[in-house]
Amino acid sequence: MVRATGIQSTWPADITPDRSESPGTAARLTVGSRVAGDACDVPLDFTAIDFETANSSSASACSVGLVRVRDGEVVASDGWLIRPPSGHDRFFDINVSIHGITADAVESAPGWVAQLPRLLDFIGDDVLVAHNAGFDMAVLRRACEATDAALPALRSVCSVDAARRAGAHDLVELAMLLGVRVPEHAPIGASLLSPA
Repeated sequence: MVRATGIQSTWPADITPDRSESPGTAARLTVGSRVAGDACDVPLDFTAIDFETANSSSASACSVGLVRVRDGEVVASDGWLIRPPSGHDRFFDINVSIHGITADAVESAPGWVAQLPRLLDFIGDDVLVAHNAGFDMAVLRRACEATDAALPALRSVCSVDAARRAGAHDLVELAMLLGVRVPEHAPIGASLLSPA
């Protein structure tokens, strides 16, 4: 079996939002701003990733959503259904109640091994950002392990950790701190992955 290793979590040790504008205004990290304790500019080039799973197994990926961001702007998005690997393909009611994806919906979808090149091609050399990255990176590792697929080294950032370090309470507030435009009245993932 090929072990899927090499996912590295990276984020500056201390995120300090720029609150220099005036008291009461929203704090934000701007393109090219410096972060205390880090010798490089804050990257606003990344790929956001979000997996859904069929059940409690991290290997049971049944869909993925991807959003590519350049200079803080969404430039591409994609998402598709995945037939979970054999042995990880039972759909639990609790998971279906969260995402609405059923076994019937993925029956004709390509499996993990067939879709991994497309996924990695979209990611390229980007840092991956996920809200609760431990979950999404585990899905990548475990689905590869379950199918004996090789997974290259990937870097990731957890937006939950980043939000807490930046003083944000949720993903929308973090996006505002980073200066990323979030459509109003819509969940961030759904709005970014829906057709224009």
